[in-house]
Amino acid sequence: MSKDNKSKFVSVDCGKYNTKFDSLIDGSIKSATLRTKMSPGQFDDDMLEKYSYIVRVDDGETYKIGQAATRGAELETSKQTEIHKVCTMSAIAMHLGQSTDKVNVGIGIPFLLGTDAAQRNEYKDYILPPDHHKVEIKRSASSDPIIIEFDFDKRYVFPEGAGVLYEYPELLSDISGVIDIGNLNLNALYSCHLEPMPENSFTDEIGGNRLISNLSRKLSSSIGMRVDDQVTAAVLKKEGSDRCLVPRNGDENVIQTSREIIDSYLMEFAEDIKAALDSRQWPTGFMSMVAIGGTPRLFKKELSEVFPGIFIPDMPDHVNAKGVLRRICQLNGIDLSQYEVSDSQ
Repeated sequence: MSKDNKSKFVSVDCGKYNTKFDSLIDGSIKSATLRTKMSPGQFDDDMLEKYSYIVRVDDGETYKIGQAATRGAELETSKQTEIHKVCTMSAIAMHLGQSTDKVNVGIGIPFLLGTDAAQRNEYKDYILPPDHHKVEIKRSASSDPIIIEFDFDKRYVFPEGAGVLYEYPELLSDISGVIDIGNLNLNALYSCHLEPMPENSFTDEIGGNRLISNLSRKLSSSIGMRVDDQVTAAVLKKEGSDRCLVPRNGDENVIQTSREIIDSYLMEFAEDIKAALDSRQWPTGFMSMVAIGGTPRLFKKELSEVFPGIFIPDMPDHVNAKGVLRRICQLNGIDLSQYEVSDSQ
């Protein structure tokens, strides 16, 4: 495969919590993440918060997107929505950085939606309209907006979860199960010889929101102290014996009780995922299992106990975007191993 330093490639995995995007542009591979949030914005905003941006896509409404925006995508029942379109188009423009003639783009699609050609094309045309595009972006309070114009050369859609198959084909080349545990849903993708099998795949409402909110309520009722989702999420990022509540008064009973409750609940949550797969008759004992998405970071140990030998990538929440970038480059005769990865944004 030959190098091609002129073609531009961007992959976008627009989740309900974060939008992850990777690119190969001018011989450099880059990765970035954007919080999938949106609210009305103004380009004269002189107090623009960190990790937040003001954008206008194709002369539409002006929005603030990112960390400080006020409306998330968690309650959206579909991804064919304005917030996902704006965040996807903004991610593409951010990686381009300047106007260009053509860009090749790959995105994910809910795999059940993607099995129908008409629905797949409708989704692709909504998120990535086949038109000339102009995206205006303000990156900081002190900067002026810049306008980035581009057209699509090729537009690709892949089943959500398939990116990991392209990123790790040597590990998942036989019968494989991808459990993509996001903030809202579990997307379970059944694969045979790197080909997704929609008839064996499904979506279930077993995501990070459910894990954290249910655990918060359980902890609050058990220790007699208010525990909200922010506290619970912070505790779950710890490991081993540090994964417990430590109150300001140093109550050892709270520390020990919370540790036991957390360990027990996380194992129960992992077993719930196994039960969901069992109910769809997945032969998990004979599959190469992989867990991706942001939520597996919170209970790697428990997942490994319930699914012996399961593979959890170093960046489980970003692997879909990485794999889709690799795939769209392959389809254009480009081997990503020839390029160095730049610092992530």
